[in-house]
Amino acid sequence: MAELPEKEREVFLLSRKDKKTYREIAEIVGLTQKGVERRMHLALKKLKEKLGTNL
Repeated sequence: MAELPEKEREVFLLSRKDKKTYREIAEIVGLTQKGVERRMHLALKKLKEKLGTNL
């Protein structure tokens, strides 16, 4: 988690920890919903690579 870039970590935590929707996250961080989806995709991809895909 700590190795994720700040912007991706922020989106990930807002989604998973704070249970915010992508629309809510977009308003909070000033992105489009598509931008939030992209950051979340990148964060999950990096976490899977780091942790392995056999979770």
